[in-house]
Amino acid sequence: MKLILIDDSINDIKMMLSYICKNEKIIVDYYTDCSKVPFNDINCYDAILLDIDMPNENGISYAKRLRKTYHDIPIVFISWHSSYEHESFQVHPFMFIYKENFQKEIIICMNELKIRQEKMDKIFEYKDIKLRLNDILYFRAEKNDCNIVMNNKKNICIRIPLEKIEKMQLSGFVRINKSMIINMYKIVKWCKYQEIEIINGEFLKISRGRKDYVKSEYENFLLEDSLYECI
Repeated sequence: MKLILIDDSINDIKMMLSYICKNEKIIVDYYTDCSKVPFNDINCYDAILLDIDMPNENGISYAKRLRKTYHDIPIVFISWHSSYEHESFQVHPFMFIYKENFQKEIIICMNELKIRQEKMDKIFEYKDIKLRLNDILYFRAEKNDCNIVMNNKKNICIRIPLEKIEKMQLSGFVRINKSMIINMYKIVKWCKYQEIEIINGEFLKISRGRKDYVKSEYENFLLEDSLYECI
């Protein structure tokens, strides 16, 4: 697992690294200023640990900028002050950790991140095709074929009925209409008029008969992924 840690206090960074790096499988790149973070490389990391009270740009402001480009990366806020917790909900944090309880809470956080990573690393496999679920935006039926729309904009067409994919019960995926199964990790916003927006800017239509089912599945998904917010 590879993490970014951003905190303006070197002493706090040393304290946190002493607990995080007990696990040799965790790599941490740390910065004392948000402006020094390689913004275009955020996708190389599995999560961001972000202090809130920083002088040049506070953590919540930086997280809002992140969310405009990186909608699904887990953000873990860390702070000495509980008063920031409510405000942090604006950017759907994965977790909020109090520094005074860091030793205990970081263990819980790492375990939850590991579970999430295992889900994200699961594979869609069919014949000679192997794809990480996290790289898939959605499956779209086109006559007798299925078009797999990917994060990297390179679509893959395979001959398989959408019903067969639905029966695979892929983790984090839900069928929203007769021709489409989407990755719920890629949802940015639940819109009016039975539409959802996903991370590439597309708006996808939910069929009227599936609206309640999809909403229920998405709420359950958010609860399980510790990102719940009422729609």
